[in-house]
Amino acid sequence: MAPRTSFSLIFLSLLLLLHGSQPFSGTTNNIPSHAELFGGVGRLYRATSAPEKSLAKLENANVLVVGIGGVGSWVAEALCRSGVGSLALCDLDDVCVSNINRQVQATVPTVGQMKVDALTSQLLSINPNISVTKIMDFVTASNIDSVCDFSSFTVVVDCIDDARDKAAIINKCHETGTTVVTVGGGAGLRDPTQIAIKDITKAGDDKLLFWVRKHLRQKYGFPGGPKNGQKNNHRPKKWGVWAVSSEERSPSSKTTLPPGPGGSLRRCDSHLGTAVFTTGALGFAAASKVVDMIVHEELIKVDIRKVDGRGDND
Repeated sequence: MAPRTSFSLIFLSLLLLLHGSQPFSGTTNNIPSHAELFGGVGRLYRATSAPEKSLAKLENANVLVVGIGGVGSWVAEALCRSGVGSLALCDLDDVCVSNINRQVQATVPTVGQMKVDALTSQLLSINPNISVTKIMDFVTASNIDSVCDFSSFTVVVDCIDDARDKAAIINKCHETGTTVVTVGGGAGLRDPTQIAIKDITKAGDDKLLFWVRKHLRQKYGFPGGPKNGQKNNHRPKKWGVWAVSSEERSPSSKTTLPPGPGGSLRRCDSHLGTAVFTTGALGFAAASKVVDMIVHEELIKVDIRKVDGRGDND
């Protein structure tokens, strides 16, 4: 019985070779078409427009993901699997063993590789037609003007963990009229169901975003927060910055001191610990907001009223 089965398999293989069988109808090089890969996403948004129109909007989008760690790597993969045609990945870190518990590109074989290179390979294996721009650098307040052209992107997703640098990214997006989504801290979180998407002025439970708002007000002149004793009656004007954060009361939410230069509230070596089901959920939530804005053509811009003086209350 076994020889007959083997002969049948060989015969079938020869037939496939002779007829040049193509499992996908999209292209001659055996790569499925954009519609074949991501048709499900298009059908999901059919109430907004015809599926092919939604897919075209995503395919024509160009999204920058700044920081591709435990949150940003999931943002990038989710956007890739949603049919976004062009991604730019910005990071200068390499894969370390401690990344394996929560980062897409972190596997035992990729330890030591640059995160941007490892994640690019992953994305191309999902969609060989995706355009990936590698930016081998950290975005900081000091190099914000030279690291890349922020105005060239449809959306910027900020997934880094330094409050000063996050503030610089948001301010740069304000200057260039670029839509931005920022993500709060993920260290010490256990409950992915408490993640919410709000304007950054409403994300009061996240200490990383608290310091981001502080820097935006003190350095870049964003509107001041409530004065002492006025917090209960304060209704802040939205800044047009979507923020993804958790309402969970984690140990990190009790942090009262700002992180120092280069410091982090979401480091890979954080003593608070991290888990993929929370960092990944933050990334998926950010990606969902990006896709929703692109498909519905609701790319909100940073909108603030510059004020005289610099408020330093939150």
